[in-house]
Amino acid sequence: MSRPLSLVHAPYPFPDESAASWIHRTCQLHGVTYRTLTGYLGLKPTKDPDLATPHDHVCHIGIGTSVSLKRLKALADIFRLVREMPQLKRLLNFTGNTPTYRFCPCCLAEDPVPYLRIQWRFKAWTICPKHHCRMAECCPTCGAAIQAAKPCINAVGEDAPSIVSCAKCKQSLVTSNEDIARKVWVSPAKLSTQHAIVSAVRSGVFRLGAIRTPLSLGFMQWLIENPNLVKDCLARSEFRPEKERDKLVMKELIDTYCLQHGTKRSLEDLIRHRKRWLKKKRSSRAEASYEAFIKRQASRGI
Repeated sequence: MSRPLSLVHAPYPFPDESAASWIHRTCQLHGVTYRTLTGYLGLKPTKDPDLATPHDHVCHIGIGTSVSLKRLKALADIFRLVREMPQLKRLLNFTGNTPTYRFCPCCLAEDPVPYLRIQWRFKAWTICPKHHCRMAECCPTCGAAIQAAKPCINAVGEDAPSIVSCAKCKQSLVTSNEDIARKVWVSPAKLSTQHAIVSAVRSGVFRLGAIRTPLSLGFMQWLIENPNLVKDCLARSEFRPEKERDKLVMKELIDTYCLQHGTKRSLEDLIRHRKRWLKKKRSSRAEASYEAFIKRQASRGI
């Protein structure tokens, strides 16, 4: 192969861009496949760039470019928890054993520089919260899935290859078909759940419903593994007032989780403890305010 620009040049990752997407764009910039790029750099290609081991695979690709090492490490660590807890792979998109992405055609059409979002790798991310349309699962022309390790490096005609081009048929993933980007009604709870799952995998904690207390990734896994229990809780709360429903459902689920896992403190205990803490804090503030008032009065000789 002709020697690329020593990877002195590499696109800068967008804040919500995945590692696989950044590698796609790097390959397209140099006009080479992922396998060729890694071979040139003395690296082994990985089946899933998002979950690459060693975890610094992305860093080795971008080292020496204008992308800082700190940003490369952040890119490599997006799915760190999935590497550490392989059972979380069930939350990500795969076609068979091949890592794949869904995509929003409206987002890609609006992007000055198209890229794959981190959220698009998740199974639960089926609705685009920005455009309220269903996420597309494959190329509208040939039906091929968007693979994490297979960028398009040759586009149709004179167009430069980009994320918006299908790696198999080279056609655009964005079409004029109105059915693909048709708006659908989606409940706020559905969108909240999508965000919660992504947050849980990225940071290890999440918030859901009326519960402000951060919940653990372990609790998220338990919810996914016990769908019938969740349905039963929802059914029992069906006739409750709407304002109370979410909190009651979450309280019952968390208490059940705590009971099954031998956790001593239930949600009720946590809320009670917080109320005591707030009351004590308010009391301390009141005492401090009163003492300050007495000092002011004394200084005035009253």
